[in-house]
Amino acid sequence: MPLLNITVSGYYAITADYTASSPTDDAVVVAPGVHNVIILLYSRLICPAAFSTGRQNAGIRLSNSNAVTVLGMGGHIRGFGFGLRADNCDNVTVDNLCIPDALMRGIKIEGNSAVVRNSLIRSVYGSTFTPNQYCMGLEMSGVAPTAMGNTIRDFRGTDNGEGVGLSITDQGIGGIVKGNASMGTLLNDEPRAKTIAYWVGGASDVDFVHNHGANCNWGLAASSPTSGLFDENSFRHCTTEFNASPVNWIIGGSDG
Repeated sequence: MPLLNITVSGYYAITADYTASSPTDDAVVVAPGVHNVIILLYSRLICPAAFSTGRQNAGIRLSNSNAVTVLGMGGHIRGFGFGLRADNCDNVTVDNLCIPDALMRGIKIEGNSAVVRNSLIRSVYGSTFTPNQYCMGLEMSGVAPTAMGNTIRDFRGTDNGEGVGLSITDQGIGGIVKGNASMGTLLNDEPRAKTIAYWVGGASDVDFVHNHGANCNWGLAASSPTSGLFDENSFRHCTTEFNASPVNWIIGGSDG
């Protein structure tokens, strides 16, 4: 059972700690169709590590709900399949959220005009119970996403799956990715296989500026026909810093 099931619009301050009793338990659920919700997270939402069998639960889950804001107020979300998951939700804002451990996604938002800023996500690397798992720190799908000032650390897939720090996809036109840090972990002093600090796909057009990436196979990887501005970014210990068609991107300077 969830700690909180939100069925009406309003402000909700979460002050009680919560530990999931099964790998299917969500901690906080915004009921489908409920809009204009503000959640303030003061407490700890935890799913025990013993529940390692490919769990799909979420610390905070919303679907078909618009204008939901989640503010981290010193609490954190640890150990769920998804730290926060929003499906078909427009105008979702996440600010100052801390997710120190997740199985498949730290934050996943599907919907337009999403904003994720000033948040910390780390240790997203699947489970041996889920082969070929693609794991991501922050995944945003939809028009006009904004990711600013986030720190994402230690992400990797299982077996042949990829690990991605920050992903923008599915028509992310008008996207802004600015001032983020996305850092994998080295293995024997080399980037782990199939790790990508930043991914842009799905015909997105993104301003990608003042970001830092480290310890990955690719710094920024982009599929065709993506486009955007690439300016004043820095990469360290990345096998390939920028892997995209320069014809469709405006290439500016580099921080080195």
